[in-house]
Amino acid sequence: MTYDPNPSYKSYGMGFASNMTKAPIIPYDTTNAALQEAHDYCLANGRFLDLAGQTYSITTGFRARTASVGILGNGAILDATNMTGTYAVWADSTTADSIFGAKRFGMSHLEIKGPTGLASSTGIIGLRVNGTGANRSPRPTLTNVHIDGFGVAVDLQDYAYLTQFKACESRGAGIGIRQAVGADSGENTQWSGGAIYNHTEVCVATLDESSEINFEAVSFDYGPKIVDMSAGRVNCVGCHFENSGTGWVNDAFYLTGDGTSLNIFGGYLVSATTQATAVNNIINIADSRAAMFVEGITVQNFGNTDNRLATGPGRCDFTNTRFLANGINVNPTRITDTYSSMIDGGFEASTFPRDYWSLLTDSAGVPTSRVTGANVTLAQSTTIAYAGTKSLRVNKTIAGAATFVLLVRLKGSVGPVTGQFRHATVAGTPLTGAATNWDAGFTILNGNNADGIPTVPVFNSTASSSFTPVVDTWNNVNLRVTTNAPAWATHFYIRFTLPSAQTGDFFIDDFSVSQW
Repeated sequence: MTYDPNPSYKSYGMGFASNMTKAPIIPYDTTNAALQEAHDYCLANGRFLDLAGQTYSITTGFRARTASVGILGNGAILDATNMTGTYAVWADSTTADSIFGAKRFGMSHLEIKGPTGLASSTGIIGLRVNGTGANRSPRPTLTNVHIDGFGVAVDLQDYAYLTQFKACESRGAGIGIRQAVGADSGENTQWSGGAIYNHTEVCVATLDESSEINFEAVSFDYGPKIVDMSAGRVNCVGCHFENSGTGWVNDAFYLTGDGTSLNIFGGYLVSATTQATAVNNIINIADSRAAMFVEGITVQNFGNTDNRLATGPGRCDFTNTRFLANGINVNPTRITDTYSSMIDGGFEASTFPRDYWSLLTDSAGVPTSRVTGANVTLAQSTTIAYAGTKSLRVNKTIAGAATFVLLVRLKGSVGPVTGQFRHATVAGTPLTGAATNWDAGFTILNGNNADGIPTVPVFNSTASSSFTPVVDTWNNVNLRVTTNAPAWATHFYIRFTLPSAQTGDFFIDDFSVSQW
């Protein structure tokens, strides 16, 4: 082994200088075995490991006790392109390491280079963070570490909490960073600056309910998906989200699981291209217990040509957001999100929110049920669905006048409203032969009558048209109310007037309303 006689590492910003009373160790050659031997010597003798800007061949993997050994790359490359193991670097800890990771070392100024074009299913990992037990996290601080390639660039496993990344990058893996299912794998992981980009599957995946990753001023660029979360929490502050020229795929932001949440505060969401109509759901909150909150950001070209932004039974709110549509009909602040049964218009919940729909008139006069009248009934149905497994069945039972309305509570007179719904019918008793008319606009809700029916005294119609449902085909109706909501208005409405002489049924699904 050789030694650096004049160590001076204050410029690296890792906080090591005050602890460095002995010269660091430089491996005697660039093999995997020599690197591991030098590290183990540092571990036993209280030294720091200096990689001296060399390129090291990583084959079986490099196991680093980052709670006890500081690793200074000085521009080194850990070349694992021909690795035979399952990980290139393992940030590890044992019961011999300082409890609570008091020394909190790590690694800086190096590249971990792996094979490219791999899927995450290969199990080939660039950086594995995995401790041995409670209070024994490796707690590494990584500064200016670039991870290139692999199936998973960074994998946070058992006791990987309090890992910190500063001005780091992961590029060209299947998954950029994954918080795996494990024992306390997640608490307060932090990533400040740098980028997570060019990943073929997703930038961030969280699988454990302990998952908690905080990103600050990080760029998530040029990949088909940003997050795939089945558990845990991700917070992003001042981050940049951008896709490539091919656009995002369905469910680019995907959340499911009890308590799963994605919070984005400040930053920029931009699509480099117009999203294809086939991309139905840029955001999918697939569990009613999950939520995504976006506040104070600029959104450009976000949505798709089919006027879609988010779907799923969970909650997704955009607030204090500037939208630059650039020709795309985006849905800004979704005012349907408050009600879990209606976020995807899928009518998936077992009960109907009272503020959402009511029969208003039919030949028998004012109905005494919100969903059953003399001439028409409304009910959830699994016969056909566009989103989820259910839709709203509209069944015209006998000839005669029949009108019903969908109501959505406004968030104030802050701006125009956009939205959509889809309609279809099935063979058997389709309500065809004449068009169903609809009009939309603003109203005020004066509570409910004695039968629990919302009282709607006025219809300020600002848009109207008609449609005839088609068997087994979902057709879309876009709602664009270009005027601001009046100050007196409490709700946005869509009123459906069914053809008087016809009977039969049709179905409504994928109903959403948004307010600028």
